Amino acid sequence: MKRYHASICIVLLIVLAGCSSHFNDDDIIFRVEEGGEPKLIVTNQTGFDLVDLSYELSYAVENENDEEVLYPENDFTIKDAEQKEFSLPSTDDSNLDLNKLVVRLKGDVKTSLFKKVPFGISGSLSGLVER
Repeated sequence: MKRYHASICIVLLIVLAGCSSHFNDDDIIFRVEEGGEPKLIVTNQTGFDLVDLSYELSYAVENENDEEVLYPENDFTIKDAEQKEFSLPSTDDSNLDLNKLVVRLKGDVKTSLFKKVPFGISGSLSGLVER
């Protein structure tokens, strides 16, 4: 009888593990707030914690085959259902077009206590905000 119960428990664990939710980077929401000092707000609605993150905001330098990185940030976490704010350059202080900025967010999805899966999102600020 004990073997029967043990077998049932093992089958249940396998079924429950197979039914776990899946990571979808569309559930990382990008939003720009322009009142006062402009900022980018990134909200994690994935159901998982995002760990070991790095963030870059960059733009192409005219007449050069290069880019300038603004406000880099490394080694931070955005827990599930939380958000993080990042500074954006003020359009009053510069000739930067916010629509031409490129955002890179990469790190790991913490899928369990001991398992992390790498991910990365990169794209124009306007494209990420509209998706």
